[in-house]
Amino acid sequence: MGTVTYHVKGDSIYLPHKKINGVKYYIENDNGNESVFSMLNEEKNNSKQNITIDEIKNNNQGIEFYKQAKEFTDFVNSNQVLRNLSSSNAVDLKGNQYTNNGPYTQDIKIFEELNGSGKAIEDKDSDFYLHRTEVIKNAIESNLMVAIDNFNNVSSSGVQFAMPKLTDNDWENLTSGISMITFLQGLSIGGRIYNGYSIVENNTNDDFISENSIYIVVGDTYYLPTDTNLLNSGVDLTNGIGILNSNFEVRNVKDTIDNDNNQIDVYYYPRQEKGAYTSVIEPGASTNLSDKSIEEYMKEYANSTNAQKKRIAQIYYTGLGRERHSMFKVNNNHT
Repeated sequence: MGTVTYHVKGDSIYLPHKKINGVKYYIENDNGNESVFSMLNEEKNNSKQNITIDEIKNNNQGIEFYKQAKEFTDFVNSNQVLRNLSSSNAVDLKGNQYTNNGPYTQDIKIFEELNGSGKAIEDKDSDFYLHRTEVIKNAIESNLMVAIDNFNNVSSSGVQFAMPKLTDNDWENLTSGISMITFLQGLSIGGRIYNGYSIVENNTNDDFISENSIYIVVGDTYYLPTDTNLLNSGVDLTNGIGILNSNFEVRNVKDTIDNDNNQIDVYYYPRQEKGAYTSVIEPGASTNLSDKSIEEYMKEYANSTNAQKKRIAQIYYTGLGRERHSMFKVNNNHT
């Protein structure tokens, strides 16, 4: 459970909340009477979708995320078909197996890393991650090439539009989060024709939870999990908590201001803590992120004998698991 600032007619109050299937549900206390509401389309909604007050107060999503991950791992390892699933088993949209292995690297065992190889499937150098990237890349390229060919058939510009060649770094940005790519081709700029593209990333949002999405809150300050100031013995991590980075960005909500239901946009910050200078303004020197990623540091912290590092990893992974679990669209109807 967490608390969020909710504004009512100019006043700020802290409300316990829990995010389930991408929707936040809040507990409101009206003179001792507690009720649940959500914010849909920036407006208050009293339809609580069978979410109980006890369910919000006793949030075990961080535990459930890793519990379900373990159950999935055991399920795959106990299923011979899934355990031996390979990239060479891939088929096209018509259900035909690719010849010459098609667009995918040959004979990658999709779930090999689940067998205790020492590498996790989410590691960027894992076979699973490689195949995942290839599947997304092939889907994007295939759809774009069809769209471009169709446009060429009806275009009268005299320009033959083509799928641009993206770099490995471009594909990493496109497949590792929420992003948008735009193409500009056939633009005359004097003596030649301009063909180019641009990629815009969104790393602070509520729709995708990456390893870089979690800050650690200690007292009235939030830090990057790799901020070395957290390792100081004087920093008490007992009540530290991992919080999604978008909660430190400004939000707005529609608020009724009079009996005629006139509304205004109220801007607010879900969390009131301030960012540590060494994490937000100058993160380089204090976080040592030039040589390792956050996920690499957190795995190192988790396996460390240093109590402070292990506690940072615990806070981080609890927050990461909670936020990822809260995005699930759960369907418990199995047949």
